[in-house]
Amino acid sequence: MNQTVQKYRARSALAFFVASLAAPSFAETQCKFTVECFENEPCQETSFEFDYVVTSCPRAPGLRDIVVQTEFGELYGQESANTSQCSGAQTNMESFHLSDETTAYLLTVSSEGARFTAHMDGPISINYLGHCEETE
Repeated sequence: MNQTVQKYRARSALAFFVASLAAPSFAETQCKFTVECFENEPCQETSFEFDYVVTSCPRAPGLRDIVVQTEFGELYGQESANTSQCSGAQTNMESFHLSDETTAYLLTVSSEGARFTAHMDGPISINYLGHCEETE
């Protein structure tokens, strides 16, 4: 192997290493909900869980994308407001809008707890109360 190829490979490896340090790492978060409230009926105990990951952080301040993995499939959405580290201003609450073919969802997460609300045709809504934590 000639010296030019060796230098190129060494520079490429160094560039890849530096880029991997600078690239944001998106932590997976697990949500567990223990209370379900359907419309105006009394709330009940439940066991509903899902994982989510924030998939992008724009170069300039802006909204982040999110993917939620549930037992009924993946949901895709976007941050509701610039409340993230991406915007430069950090709050202790995150809020995301998600949807699929039939339902609109709102996920709100803070250090105090989490709420996941499903809005369906009818109109019908279901609220889940619980908490979300980053997984390692």
